[in-house]
Amino acid sequence: MIFNHKRSELEIVFDILKEAGNASSKTQLQYASRLSYHHFESYFSYLLSNEFLVECNGSNLCRYQCSEKGESVVRNLAAVFDAIV
Repeated sequence: MIFNHKRSELEIVFDILKEAGNASSKTQLQYASRLSYHHFESYFSYLLSNEFLVECNGSNLCRYQCSEKGESVVRNLAAVFDAIV
């Protein structure tokens, strides 16, 4: 963003969902969000319970990716962020 401020909740959600497009582990999602574990957990549970993220079981590692609903949010937020920058 062009403004020097703390990130909004939408920017944090965008960062998490954007990373989840790569079928990422929970740790990778937390690193992408740049949040402490405690803060990340509240966003993560919200995104899972509202079906923006889905669990995809791989070999040994549990991974998460965007649902169709989550992908739609990423596309729409990307368009908004592009329009205001």
